[in-house]
Amino acid sequence: MVVLAVFAVVFFAYVFGSLLLSGGQLATTEDARWDMVVPPPVFTPPIPIMVGLCVITGAATIVCAVTARLRSMGDLPFLVLIPPVVLGMMSMALAYFFDDMNGPEVEAKWGTTRLSLYWLGVPFVVIGGLAALIAYVVLLVVKRGHPDRIPE
Repeated sequence: MVVLAVFAVVFFAYVFGSLLLSGGQLATTEDARWDMVVPPPVFTPPIPIMVGLCVITGAATIVCAVTARLRSMGDLPFLVLIPPVVLGMMSMALAYFFDDMNGPEVEAKWGTTRLSLYWLGVPFVVIGGLAALIAYVVLLVVKRGHPDRIPE
């Protein structure tokens, strides 16, 4: 939860900072919607920190999935959905917003852009989400297979 909160604060500080100070211009190839105070990007979230937060979240999710017990089974759907969706979507958004001349070329709403390295964190949170999904299914099978022998 702490990692998700830190990632979200940095992401939204960038988004709102860019919207307010750079004339509503999120991406460097997008046009400004009003007079800008500061040219974009207002600030660049450090790639190692943002990717590192995804790696930490993915590893923590895997640890929670591997050590999950029937008592904590209700928490696993949260771990399946929230880290991949929230961190994955935010990482991909940052990858689109910041161009990288060496990145792969993709089409965006504002034209062609090149993805930056922010997307490198996405596989880690997706793998963590898959581990939590597998743990949930395994615990569900065990619970349904032996309801009388396994205490809640």
